[in-house]
Amino acid sequence: MEKRGTKPKPLAVLRLRGKDGTRARVSADLPAKPGAPECPAWLSKNAKLIWVDMVKRTVPLGILSQHDRDALAVHCDAVDDYAAACRTIQREGLTVQGKFGTIPHAAVAIKTAAFSRMSKTISYFGLSPSSRVGLGKGARVKDDKESKNDFMQTG
Repeated sequence: MEKRGTKPKPLAVLRLRGKDGTRARVSADLPAKPGAPECPAWLSKNAKLIWVDMVKRTVPLGILSQHDRDALAVHCDAVDDYAAACRTIQREGLTVQGKFGTIPHAAVAIKTAAFSRMSKTISYFGLSPSSRVGLGKGARVKDDKESKNDFMQTG
């Protein structure tokens, strides 16, 4: 069971938001040197491309470290699954003919599950509007058109 309340923010994020992090904290950050973790070999080709893009966007902010490898891998895999499901739906439609009539395409459930996984990891890396608030002027994130074109065209 998860703890209740607001999740504590990493010290690097607090500093980007202009806070010095001197207020008493229940637990200290892991002593993690900022930098890009090694990309897992098990990621798909498209997920590895997403990994490279994510690293380029988050390393300059100083909030990515070796400890973030698994969370970043889950996020990249979810984005890849989401994009693949979107491409399938665009190609084949939202519904298919089943034994008892029209039913939702299986890609709709895959897209929904991938979105759920993305939603759980996206704020860790400053990729949602609420997680970007106050991160500073150096935190340029690709606009929606650039990101959509990058991920929807691969595959």
